[in-house]
Amino acid sequence: MSTHKEVELKLRYFQEELWEKISLEPIIVKMLLHGSKRQMFLETIYYDTPSYSLKKAGLSYRIRHQEEEWIATVKADGVTSGGLHDRSEWSFVINNPEPDITPFYELPVGERMKNSLGQEGLREILRTRFKRKSVDLRTPEGGLVELAVDWGEIVVDEKTTPIQEIELELKDGNVADVLLIAAELARNYVLLPEGDSKFHRGLVLAKLSTTEEKKAADSFIISPNEEAGAAIDKVLLFYVQEITEALEKSVKETDTIRVLNQFRDKLQNLKRVLSFSKSLINTKGNNEVLQRIEKMAEEVSHRRDIDISKGEYVPVVFEFWAWLLKNHWDEQKDIMTIREYTVKWVGAKSFDSDIVEMEHILEEFQSAITRDLLE
Repeated sequence: MSTHKEVELKLRYFQEELWEKISLEPIIVKMLLHGSKRQMFLETIYYDTPSYSLKKAGLSYRIRHQEEEWIATVKADGVTSGGLHDRSEWSFVINNPEPDITPFYELPVGERMKNSLGQEGLREILRTRFKRKSVDLRTPEGGLVELAVDWGEIVVDEKTTPIQEIELELKDGNVADVLLIAAELARNYVLLPEGDSKFHRGLVLAKLSTTEEKKAADSFIISPNEEAGAAIDKVLLFYVQEITEALEKSVKETDTIRVLNQFRDKLQNLKRVLSFSKSLINTKGNNEVLQRIEKMAEEVSHRRDIDISKGEYVPVVFEFWAWLLKNHWDEQKDIMTIREYTVKWVGAKSFDSDIVEMEHILEEFQSAITRDLLE
């Protein structure tokens, strides 16, 4: 039996024979662990009750045929953000492909499964069939990442939808390792964040779901007395997630103008918050990252002919996201609360156009910093 917290970044790709090209990329060759190349065909069947009680409880149960083994897996409590998936999972090697959840009853998820299943039996609701080629990568920081390229289909009765995914699963280390690898690959290939799992895409195909998978955060809440750097990080992370969501939607939604406006608006908000917090940032080694995201925001605000579905902005966004997860605050500066920093920031400004930007920030900071600071 295995149990772990699965953290992986999913990317949608659009080129055939991508594996042969990616496997020769210098960044991949440099990090490749000798003897870790694998190739297999995977067929997976997902089960639920006739009333879909597992789905309603936020659980999924599958049996996968992998090489010579049958592996039963339960996944739970998943959230997604800009293609980054975070969820708990438990797996058993089983003797045959018959669905049986009793081995999971003694695990932390067991009680939820018992209560969800009740007296109902299990039946197939969808399946996936795909080829997977994968390798293990050792990052410069010592992290371990599995890179997998999947090509196949999701099947529900007579309906199918294609699988064209890259998965970067963090086995050990920092999520920033995954994001930096994705950024490098996205410089050479058209890649977009994929926020939906294969299972969820199958539910949509089966018309069992019309919603997106659960997002990591729909908003942010900060306290006036929260340390300034931590509070600003929450806001920046929220905007990065909103920006990557817009990139993902660029090939999924028909209202491309609305998606583009979301991308522009959140990017401008991120730029404002960076301007607001710049005096706290340790710029040593960070200038290029900040300059690229600010240049992108400036370009997007003026261009009207952009197509974000082409993936040209993905590397910059992932690179900035990775930067955000590392220590980037100037430790030489005095530690202050977000309220104290805001008062200091406003006091250092003349009441001109900068205040308009500050008002935008205050709106986004919700009740944490009140407008009376400007009065």
